[in-house]
Amino acid sequence: MLTFLSHGSAVVLTCFIILYCFSNRNIFCTTCVSKPCRRIGKNGDNSQSRNQRLLDFATKEVKSFRSYNAFPGSLNYYNGLRFYIHINSDSIELAEGLQCVKQRFPEYFVPDAGEDFQAAVKLLFVQSSLDQKARRRIKVTVSDTNLITIYFSERIEAFLALGRLMVAARNAPFGPVKSKQALITAGMEFEINVTVEELGFKLDTSSGGVPQMERLQDLTVSLSLYGYGTLFIYMEDTFVVENEPFFGYMQKRFTYEDFVILGKTAKSLGIEIVPSILLIDDIKSLINWPFYSSMLKAPPNNEAKYELLHRVLLAVSEPLESRRIHISIGEKTHAYYVQKVYAKCSKYLEHMQIDRECFNIEIESYSKHLKRIVDISRSLKIVPVFYTDSIEICYKEQSINRVKFSEDCNVDIDTEAFIQLNEALGDGEIEFIYRNYALEESAFDKKIVLLSSLLDNDAFLKQKRNWSISISLWSWNRFWVALYWSMNMMESGFNVASKNNVKHVYITAWSHDGSEISMASVEAALAFFSELVHAKNAQNSRSDIMQRVDESFKVLFRRPASFSDMLIACALDQPSETPVGWGTTNLAKWLTWEDPLTAHLNPQLAETNMITHYRILTDNLDTKISHFLRQLRILGSEFDGIEYHPLSFPAAVARFLHRKLTFYKMFSISYSKNDKKQMAKLIGRRIDGTKLSEVSVLEDLLLCLSSLHSLHHRIWMLEFDPLGWAKIESRYGVLKIRIESTGKLIYSYLQDES
Repeated sequence: MLTFLSHGSAVVLTCFIILYCFSNRNIFCTTCVSKPCRRIGKNGDNSQSRNQRLLDFATKEVKSFRSYNAFPGSLNYYNGLRFYIHINSDSIELAEGLQCVKQRFPEYFVPDAGEDFQAAVKLLFVQSSLDQKARRRIKVTVSDTNLITIYFSERIEAFLALGRLMVAARNAPFGPVKSKQALITAGMEFEINVTVEELGFKLDTSSGGVPQMERLQDLTVSLSLYGYGTLFIYMEDTFVVENEPFFGYMQKRFTYEDFVILGKTAKSLGIEIVPSILLIDDIKSLINWPFYSSMLKAPPNNEAKYELLHRVLLAVSEPLESRRIHISIGEKTHAYYVQKVYAKCSKYLEHMQIDRECFNIEIESYSKHLKRIVDISRSLKIVPVFYTDSIEICYKEQSINRVKFSEDCNVDIDTEAFIQLNEALGDGEIEFIYRNYALEESAFDKKIVLLSSLLDNDAFLKQKRNWSISISLWSWNRFWVALYWSMNMMESGFNVASKNNVKHVYITAWSHDGSEISMASVEAALAFFSELVHAKNAQNSRSDIMQRVDESFKVLFRRPASFSDMLIACALDQPSETPVGWGTTNLAKWLTWEDPLTAHLNPQLAETNMITHYRILTDNLDTKISHFLRQLRILGSEFDGIEYHPLSFPAAVARFLHRKLTFYKMFSISYSKNDKKQMAKLIGRRIDGTKLSEVSVLEDLLLCLSSLHSLHHRIWMLEFDPLGWAKIESRYGVLKIRIESTGKLIYSYLQDES
């Protein structure tokens, strides 16, 4: 018998138990597509009713919050041009995807009858054959009868053009009244030269933040309207593997049905979903379960691991109908095969040298391991994709203990070993991704030139390798993407790709333990990168691109803030005196979670006036949010949609940090001077222990923390599955207890006569 308590944390814990018990029986069927779900597990139908009742109870907390799709139309009030899509043979091919767009953006489209239909702008999609030799181009024209015709080659191009038209309609300087010249003036006649063959985005779902399926479908719609043709979903163990109950145990896992729904939605929009996984040895959570202990103690080339890898690849590729799968070589595998080799085969003289004979013998086992992974992938008819650092070997002295990221190698990679490992993979189709996290443009360019000479040279292999560049957003271990730094990285990365004729470009949003990053800030970076890639010409300045992002971000991601507004929130991690750009720290996260008494970072910032900095930032963000709420009142809406505003979270963080740093400073000064009167005032007391009537600094700090906690919780429930929230909530709990304990400690100090 289970007892359910009314406290939020207890309900969340209960959700863990119930969702695990029935995780292998799909009970959720989500739309955009209506195909019947494939049920996993025996006797699934017999207990469906009972299981459904239990799950309804377990998800009660989530239902108390509005779903993201419940975002009211009044928050995106629109009284401009609307579209009607002519049905022809080409638009029938796009029908399912267009239906998904209409569901997400109903205010931009009209039915085929009535007064709205008469006033609507008619759209016609015309697909032209794809000529591999000709330059790809999207062309949109306006006829004398105000018919807008969209000429495209690939399906994703049709949706990119549609996104441009929706942005133009939203920003048109006139209402529903239209003429040919007005439509052209509004920007509805244009051409887009497609400079890349593939524009992709990689989303990390392995750190606790597993998006709700509806949100993931919403994301694919927005990505298609920005022209992203590939969505990599990075999963360590956040998916169900049949007959492996401990794989992803006690966390949200994508089911077979989830993948089917997502795959069909993405395919209808012209997006390919590419699963991104780790090798079995590198999934750290598996070590928690004794069931896997004997397997994990075995070498990487253990047959049981290969058999499990085969079932893992099948579990993600079959329902998504994947053509490719990205396989990451993690730290444990890399340490076993590469770092061990260096320890055995390196010699220290004035510079580190490698015993080549020893090295060639030892690296052979790594070659066989990689080849086995490739063979498993090919047996499932999927193309394996690796990071280039899987076969990059560099023997710089500083790299012996950590040969992981390709930047560590800089340009000095061991070309002989690179060729040897590349050859071992065979002549079949394999793809490589070079990832760049922090290299500046000149060093980045040198590295790409070297890799190009190795991967594009058919002197070594019968078949050239397809390869791409991945640029990382600065989202890892943060509350808010470092947008200025990310823009620098995106600009330099795309310049290098264009210069070296690299036609496949991705960006990656890594998360971290707990997934505290704001998805709204990730979306802002996605919008910038798309506008950068699809800019009219390479000479467009950043200000030109930012203007386009300001116009499109609010529309295509349905966020009530402009890109310029999102940039203001970057000051969370950017002290006023620090230059904007490269090397931004994750300051706000450290300051938020560090202990209120034994703070180690705050004293280092004594020379900077961070209290004033966060007060000004709070005021600036509150002004933007107040304008949003004022618009709601003007429109007569009583909807309290503060959690829908992307600046609400950074504003709450800034407000809390202003209070926290103020408390620490006042406490430090009064304690150093033994000013008991001031210390008593901090906790709302007089020296004799009696309570003051006004709210104390400590009480105000706790109120701000409670407000931040509540808002963060509501935002999380809009974006992610609730099972990941417990990790973040535990941090709030510890911080609250420590602040309360600080108050008690001060009170005890005041009572001490000595």
